[in-house]
Amino acid sequence: LGSRDLEAGIELVQHDVTTPLPVRGDVLVSRFLLTHLRDPVDTLRTWRMSSPTLLILEELVKMQSELPVLSRYYELVALVQRAAGQDMHVGARLGELAVQAGFSLESYCVQPLELPVRAMAKLHALNLPTLRTQAVVAQHFATAELDAMQRSLEQHALEGSGVVRVDMARCRAVLA
Repeated sequence: LGSRDLEAGIELVQHDVTTPLPVRGDVLVSRFLLTHLRDPVDTLRTWRMSSPTLLILEELVKMQSELPVLSRYYELVALVQRAAGQDMHVGARLGELAVQAGFSLESYCVQPLELPVRAMAKLHALNLPTLRTQAVVAQHFATAELDAMQRSLEQHALEGSGVVRVDMARCRAVLA
């Protein structure tokens, strides 16, 4: 990774986060990562061994929309993640996971956000072609529904209105 306007003393390292980190640091920040892991506690324990004195985590608790296409898309994403042994809503257990991994919880909060439908639909329209290749999706979603979902997401990305309600969890933890 190249340096992109990094502050002095900050180093970026590309690494498999489920294995011990190659460098020691004072702060470890993770955002939207634990949701993609089969065993987030094991990864947090690995990070603990790498000695971060402060751990800051941000993960999704829930996403809601009044638009049926977005609600259905979120069902699809949760299904794909469950099939892979992951948890789309791991943020609801964030503090508990940090404690299980041996950290001492300093704080845990859930922040409600309202994100524009246009931005969310654009992001989801980009992700859907990859998600629909998953075998579990073919078992639960008809091709015609997925095609209609793609068209609808693209349409909402261009001219959608309203918001998606997102609850984000953030926790700060330190070495116990």
